[in-house]
Amino acid sequence: MFFILTVIAAIGLIVVGALIFAIEAFSTLHQPSTQVANGAIYISAFALSIVITVAIISPALLMLQPFRLWKVVRAEKHAITPRQRFRAIYPRAYNPSFATGACILAVIFASTFALIFPLMGPAVVVLLLLTLIGESFFLASLIDGCLLK
Repeated sequence: MFFILTVIAAIGLIVVGALIFAIEAFSTLHQPSTQVANGAIYISAFALSIVITVAIISPALLMLQPFRLWKVVRAEKHAITPRQRFRAIYPRAYNPSFATGACILAVIFASTFALIFPLMGPAVVVLLLLTLIGESFFLASLIDGCLLK
């Protein structure tokens, strides 16, 4: 149901954008069909750029962990002794769920819109493959580091 609603919403946005782009052609009756086609192409390219931007920026923001940064800044501001300041800014252990969750979110965003923009399909597959390879190498290095200690 979600995919059907996504496709219907995308088609509606593209049609509305194409018609808005061709308003002048309708009023002058000078090649309205060509202007509607050009508007559909332009709005599709615009929507694709927005989707790709959202699929890259939102997982990157999740990996930066802005809420944790806000807590660290607040704790450092409220610290009175050097020990409290050290405890406030001391980095916590790596939590792979943040990185994995952000990568999975990017793949879900891109996969959802792969129905609308089929050219994104191969890029999503490559992204998923590289994400799994990178995460597995990182986790393997963490495990090796823990075993050596």
